[in-house]
Amino acid sequence: MADFNNAIMTDSGAALLAKDTAGVARIKFTKLVTGSGVYAESEKARENLQSCTGLKEPKQEIPFSSISMETDTCVKLVALISNAELTTGYYVNEVGVYAVDEMNEDAEPVLYSIAVANIADYLPPYNGLVTSTITQEYFATVDNALEVTIQTNAGAVALAEDLEALKQEVDGKQDAVKGKGLSTEDYTTDEKQKLAGIDKGANKTIIDTELSPESENPVQNKAVDAAIKSLGAAVIISDTAPDRTENVLWVKPGGST
Repeated sequence: MADFNNAIMTDSGAALLAKDTAGVARIKFTKLVTGSGVYAESEKARENLQSCTGLKEPKQEIPFSSISMETDTCVKLVALISNAELTTGYYVNEVGVYAVDEMNEDAEPVLYSIAVANIADYLPPYNGLVTSTITQEYFATVDNALEVTIQTNAGAVALAEDLEALKQEVDGKQDAVKGKGLSTEDYTTDEKQKLAGIDKGANKTIIDTELSPESENPVQNKAVDAAIKSLGAAVIISDTAPDRTENVLWVKPGGST
């Protein structure tokens, strides 16, 4: 597990903080930079780190995922270091936080603070299968946390706790039902009650295949024809009455007999 010394505010960071305190600047934290630079013990001395204006061997620039107030004069910056785009691994020996004066459009970000590892984590190259990540929490001193902003972009990685918080927020708005997705309810309450009151099979029409004196259902034409033929009668469909009336069923177009 990595072990870093306490982060040291640089001279550039102190100057920016002084301007912020005076009300002529506003601090915006822009990025976290990691590097593989190795520092001798003498270089780790406070006065030497304070004079740093950049990392020795910068490797990655990571946008911050979140910022939160810890005290009135301290903020916690969180970034997720990933090897997703690394082709060569390295030891994370140095970490720097950059900030800029938000009130000055022409200002360039400066190394606000730096921390050097006593024991460094190794970030391997991406193997195409598993992504390695390091969650970096960084505490920065400011004059007034309410006046501090953080610069992020679409490349900022969402941390696991951020996704869990979002999930809880969404679940609170719509109870999840296993096996079902979210949908809209298009029926009104009256329409739903009406549909619920319809008996199963109520939309079916039953047609008899045989004549019956008890049934009120319609009967098939072929059943009627078979019944007439079984009596030895002939069916005549005509506008005028037939010459003979015995053993004849006269059907006049329009439905009369």
